[in-house]
Amino acid sequence: MNNREIYQAQTLNIVVYGMGNSFLESEGYLLERVNIIGCSDSDEGRRESDLAKRYPFYSPQELAQIFYDYIFVVSIYDDEIRDRLIQAYEVQPARILTREEWGRLVFVKQGAGIRYPDQYVYVISKPIRVKSGLFSYVFTVADQLRYAEDMQAIPVVDMRSFPNIYLDQDKVGRENAWEYYFEPLSNLSVEEIADCKNILLGYDAPEYKTNYTEKYDIARLHRAYRKWIHMKPEVLEDINRECNEILPCGFEKVLGVLYRGTDMVSLKLKNHPAQPTLDEICELIERYWEEWECEMIYLCTEDAAALEVFKKRFGEKIVYSSQLRFANTANRWLGEIFDEVQGTRRDRGAEYLKTIEILSRCDHMIASVCSGSVCAHVMHGDDYKHLLMIDKGQY
Repeated sequence: MNNREIYQAQTLNIVVYGMGNSFLESEGYLLERVNIIGCSDSDEGRRESDLAKRYPFYSPQELAQIFYDYIFVVSIYDDEIRDRLIQAYEVQPARILTREEWGRLVFVKQGAGIRYPDQYVYVISKPIRVKSGLFSYVFTVADQLRYAEDMQAIPVVDMRSFPNIYLDQDKVGRENAWEYYFEPLSNLSVEEIADCKNILLGYDAPEYKTNYTEKYDIARLHRAYRKWIHMKPEVLEDINRECNEILPCGFEKVLGVLYRGTDMVSLKLKNHPAQPTLDEICELIERYWEEWECEMIYLCTEDAAALEVFKKRFGEKIVYSSQLRFANTANRWLGEIFDEVQGTRRDRGAEYLKTIEILSRCDHMIASVCSGSVCAHVMHGDDYKHLLMIDKGQY
């Protein structure tokens, strides 16, 4: 399907395949966009589940007996499920959409109000990926701004209506976490969206995970970032202060290095970017250090053990920000332990923003693929003196 095509909300009749937690996490998102006419799963025991009480249950064999526009697969094992539905149950391939496919569809709905009757309001949010980090949001915003611009729509970032790892539980629905760090994209607030007539619901499936330079126009994303996304003055002031402390001579001969450890490495989540080892990154630094004529290394990592390895290996060449680092995340997402450490969720986002903004100012970069490193590339633009992104595919 062409993700530029816009669908009227509630006009697609879909069957949701996969009745685990992913369905529960996606249910609200889907109900706002499509008409769920049934659910399906290879486990017949799901026929007695609470979800099957809300939506008619169909076994895979029964799918041929009903009419639907698409099957939306919500399981992380969507590729295997797609193959099984095609081969064992003769479902047409074009009628099956994986999470990455249906998550990129854009829908329009009529709001209850009459504001902007001749203009769309484009809402950018991530209501399903509630554990996403700040730069997953930044990338999503920069990417979708091209659609907003093409349609001359009014863009609004909503990190208020749904939980996210930077918003305290008691602030969900009350504060927009985007505006902790960035200026609003327009004069329209999240609260005012309901007063508008034509509302575009943006998508929630960035594809930066592998081969991102083949999928995205980095120059256009950079222009969108520079035009639309502006940090709060107090946030930028704090970043500039730390830059002057750790790199008083500027960034010209600084090699920016990003190593993503902790939860990304320990969990090895399916469909997430596979990460290089510490040795692999260190060997690349040593290989290109003299050739690129670097004098300092700015290290961006949330992994306390990795920082010690880099300090031991590169000594006084290493500088780094004051962000909180973690020695052991015990096989949990970082966002799940934010409430257990000193400071607030908001503080964690400010620290992450600081580290990536400093990384983006370096003229050379070696990094593993993740939302932070890809956004550093977008923020810097395509004029690096040297850039090496380590793309090892996905877990």
